[in-house]
Formats: sequence, structure tokens, C-alpha cells
Amino acid sequence: MTQDWVCPECEQENTAEDPECIACGQAKAVSPYAGFQIGLVVATEAIPKTKLRQLKIKLTDEDLDLDDDSVDSSKLVTIVTNAKNVDKVGLKVVVATIGTTVTVDGEEVVVKKATVGGRKSEGMLCDGPMLRWKGGGAGAAVVLSGDEFVVGSEPPAARPRADAA
Repeated sequence: MTQDWVCPECEQENTAEDPECIACGQAKAVSPYAGFQIGLVVATEAIPKTKLRQLKIKLTDEDLDLDDDSVDSSKLVTIVTNAKNVDKVGLKVVVATIGTTVTVDGEEVVVKKATVGGRKSEGMLCDGPMLRWKGGGAGAAVVLSGDEFVVGSEPPAARPRADAA
């Protein structure tokens, strides 16, 4: 989900599609977390005969009719994962959306739609190293708790401390 932006140089409001400020020409700053979003797990299902789990993840803070098959795919995605720590509804996770470049085992990979375990997958759950965070285990999906982490927004720049609340 791309958002409109305000130029830090002249405070002109610009649309998400504007690569530079329409008033002064200042280039749009690109966040290192562009393409990464905080999502809310709204459904989870173990895939039989595998160690995989299919998740439905909401990528917007809007209320959605989750039973409606016509929900915009930019707001609700299906992700297949082997992360053992994401096994219940209500968890906030970090998702790399389609087209996002992530680093996996030292190699840059562009996230694409895929079929995993016979199911469609439209993104990837992120672990701490993918987000360039210090600490946090590789392979364990980032799970965020607290109201300061808003569904649909970019993840924090550093791993939140568990005792900070």
C-alpha cells in the first residue's frame, strides 16, 4: 500500500505515484522498508502431511468482511509458511509483499507469487535478519505486540525490546 507523501524541502503534498516533488523537484525519499507491511493474521490452517501452514493476513487497518471473496488482494493476502511461531489468529507479523526484495541466506530475492505445498502464496513472512535488525533469530517470523504497531504500516527500523512496554 503506497501512501501520498509530503516533500521535506518545501512541504508540498504529492501523490504516491509522484517520483519527485511537483513543486520543487526534490526526489521522493525511498524507505528501506518500502514493500514491507505489518499484517494481522486473521486465519490459519495447517496443511496436511507437511510442516507448512497457510495464513490469511490482513494488510490494512480497515474493517474487512473476511468472508467476502472479492476483498481487494492488496488488503488481504494468503501466505504459506513453515514458521513455527505463527500458529494462531490475532498475531501481528511483518510481511514482504509481492515485488519486494529481501535478503535470504545472504542472497537477494524478489518476492513473487508462488505455489508452496500445493497452495498459493502471495508474500513472505519476515524474520529479524531480513529486516536488518540486530537480534532475533533467522527463520522465526517477527511477531509484534502492542498498539504502536499499526496494521498496514511499515515495520519499525529496529527490533522492539520486549521490556519496553
